[in-house]
Amino acid sequence: MSRGDSQDVRPLADDERALLGAVLGLKPFDGRLQLEAQLNHVAVIGGSPFQLDLIVVGELPTSSVRTGPIPTRAVVVDGVSQPTGEVIVWVADGYLSGLEYAWFADETPDRLPDPRQLVAS
Repeated sequence: MSRGDSQDVRPLADDERALLGAVLGLKPFDGRLQLEAQLNHVAVIGGSPFQLDLIVVGELPTSSVRTGPIPTRAVVVDGVSQPTGEVIVWVADGYLSGLEYAWFADETPDRLPDPRQLVAS
């Protein structure tokens, strides 16, 4: 399937790219290298500020992670190492397809978490 045909797309913002790269790099898993190679070819096609729909633009190798979340739980911690949320990276047909930030507090955050707040769980 050709990726990125005929849809309005925007590039990832710097903070979005940094967060996505940090989650992918938290710990090794099968198919990670192909997803990391897709990182520079990812664009946003919709969603909300905390649940981005992604598409890989161009033909690139697919990951052995076929569909669903990557097998890394990226927990967001505060300054005293208390969990405040998690970041989930989604894959569809071996391509990066989503970036989701789920927070545990009642209040909606005002931005994505800093990649330095991530720990693998």
